Amino acid sequence: MGKILKKITLRTIGLDKMTLRRACEAVVPKIKDETSGVETLAFKGPGVKIAQFIGTIVAYKAGVVKDTEQTFVKLSGQFEAINMLTGEVYTECSTLILPNFVADPLANALRSGAQSVDFAVVITAAYDEKSAVGYEFGAESLMPTTESDAVSAIKARLQSQGVALAAPKSAPALAAPPAPAPAPAEAPAPAPEPQKQAGKRK
Repeated sequence: MGKILKKITLRTIGLDKMTLRRACEAVVPKIKDETSGVETLAFKGPGVKIAQFIGTIVAYKAGVVKDTEQTFVKLSGQFEAINMLTGEVYTECSTLILPNFVADPLANALRSGAQSVDFAVVITAAYDEKSAVGYEFGAESLMPTTESDAVSAIKARLQSQGVALAAPKSAPALAAPPAPAPAPAEAPAPAPEPQKQAGKRK
């Protein structure tokens, strides 16, 4: 059982800007000046896996941050998040806000007519000297984003736990239409009766 949050964002699961920058800088290659011997960070670093999100989306709503006027997409459904830097798990949350480059395609799946959408994604962050916050996000999808099939998921979970499910009653096979009866053979014409020979006259 993980921690329950009213709303899942990177910040609410402990991934604020300072934490992310430190995590990214910790794996950045160092460049050593041959003259002075001073080491500085390379311009870019490798990506660090920071969070995993899994869930089912049933609705979305666009919003705007008042202070910065930045837009965001609020996803509604059922979600689980893992802070991959600490291992903390957050479950049973109905609201999720992700970076827009991840959230927009998920919302588009609902715009296309799906009633609900299943997804699983890992967010990464990599040091970038040119970025205003010192890092840039990336993402890796763990599964194709698909229309949710909750009933099938429940059945699979029960079967994995050894719960015997009632087999559906099979519909009776449709009987093949009876073959047409062969046309009755024409009865042979009766043989002509032999003619009686006339008696000989005495």
